Amino acid sequence: MTPWHPIYNFCTEKTYDGTVYGIANGGTTGGILYNKKVLADAGITELPATPDEFLDCLQQIKDNTDVEAPLYTNFSAGWPMGAWDAYIGIAATGNPDFMNNDIIHTKDPFAKQDNMTGPYAVYYTMYEAVARKLVEESPASSDWESSKGKMNKGEIGAMVLGSWAVQ
Repeated sequence: MTPWHPIYNFCTEKTYDGTVYGIANGGTTGGILYNKKVLADAGITELPATPDEFLDCLQQIKDNTDVEAPLYTNFSAGWPMGAWDAYIGIAATGNPDFMNNDIIHTKDPFAKQDNMTGPYAVYYTMYEAVARKLVEESPASSDWESSKGKMNKGEIGAMVLGSWAVQ
């Protein structure tokens, strides 16, 4: 049985070994919200496909624009940082069983993978963005409410959010 059924969406995290054990009553997708104009102004013509390409794009934004932050962490709000943890599963591995099964049966699930996928890649991306000063100057005083307007006005290049933010 496939974990996806044309009638039931968002079931992948409720499956094990191809069997659906629960049906979600709602769902969101997570990812990185970005401002297309900021990327264009920075000279970015293609979306990045790897963590290093993403970091290179953030550096281009820093070097070629006057945005407040290429990547806005919203650190002081707390929950946006937890969103990074949510991405170590399906988003980083492509494996719907990773969080429910594989992570506990993997010798070192947080080890660096040659193809830069998995949990390491997620945490590496955040770590490097901070280490390279590609985030807001003072993450401890970032402001969730104003960040939404800053994104819309092109004062922020990108930030991690859920699908609800697109609207």
